[in-house]
Amino acid sequence: MDIPKQSNFKQVFIPNLPILKKQLILPFVVKKERPDIFHYLEPYGSIFLKHPKIVTTIHDTYLDFTYPLFSKHFATRIYCEIMRFGVFKNTKTFITVSQTIEKELKEFLHKNKVRLTPVVVIIPEAADSVF
Repeated sequence: MDIPKQSNFKQVFIPNLPILKKQLILPFVVKKERPDIFHYLEPYGSIFLKHPKIVTTIHDTYLDFTYPLFSKHFATRIYCEIMRFGVFKNTKTFITVSQTIEKELKEFLHKNKVRLTPVVVIIPEAADSVF
């Protein structure tokens, strides 16, 4: 991975220990490094990570297609639901890829009483028509 050669960018490697990596090691490293902002690229992060400026990118709010509730992925689905709830609860700003996902996210957050007035920024994944 290329990181811009600037003093305010730093790459930190975390040992690859499946569940421990996100749930225990990541919060420890973030607390130690004290970044200005923390960005989750997916909504399944650590429920223990506390940071005043967490940004989370949301591509999809429904897990039904990825991990159907009644399937061989039942344990994974439950894990993802718990992690997602924790991340959503601690996120300051959300990035979504469309107005549809923004609407679904706001409905999900309101329905589950996670965050009643979320800050949501839409950044489309596709190139603009004038591109």
